[in-house]
Amino acid sequence: MKSGYRDVEIVGVFTETGIVNSSYLVSMETFEENSVINLESVIAIKLANGVTPDAGRALIEAEAVNLPGLDIRDGIEYREAQEQQVDSILALFQGLLFLAVVIALLGIVNTLVLSIFERTREIGLLRAVGMSRWQVRRMVLWESIVVAVIGGVFGIVIGTFFGIVVVTALGDVGIDTLGVPVGQLLSLLIVAAIAGVLASIGPARRAAKLNVLEAISYE
Repeated sequence: MKSGYRDVEIVGVFTETGIVNSSYLVSMETFEENSVINLESVIAIKLANGVTPDAGRALIEAEAVNLPGLDIRDGIEYREAQEQQVDSILALFQGLLFLAVVIALLGIVNTLVLSIFERTREIGLLRAVGMSRWQVRRMVLWESIVVAVIGGVFGIVIGTFFGIVVVTALGDVGIDTLGVPVGQLLSLLIVAAIAGVLASIGPARRAAKLNVLEAISYE
């Protein structure tokens, strides 16, 4: 196995961008002379002027007939393959997001139940001075919606901040644009409000069914 050092001449300095993000680049001859494994993993081919993509592909496939396992893709196919990988990652994050929503629902329910226990006497007094069961339900409902929406707003702000941090960190590899899907974020706030409504059903029903006299005497 070859080892050691070799002096090379620096012929230029480039700015890291796109897929050219290595700390250094060498010629193919220098690489083959000093590499343990002389095997290319990716070869990019630029067609000559006047050669159509179909004709170029046919020529490449004819030359690669004795190279089993070689995957030939044009620019569109390569992009689609990269998009599939990104979609797989996004699907994973969406699954984690769904799990986070379920946990948030349970958290809101738990918070409302504890709040009703702590305010049992208060609810009893409100009922005694004329508040109806429906008004009690509505009070708990709005509390749940406010908690859910505030949590959604904080989540959007924090998520956007981390998105900016990630894009800034990946700027050297060509990812330097942050897209903020305003429509999707507004939809998430609506989903948060709906989640608040669902989370309030059980606690609101319990609060509305409290016996007035028992609630007033509750300690």
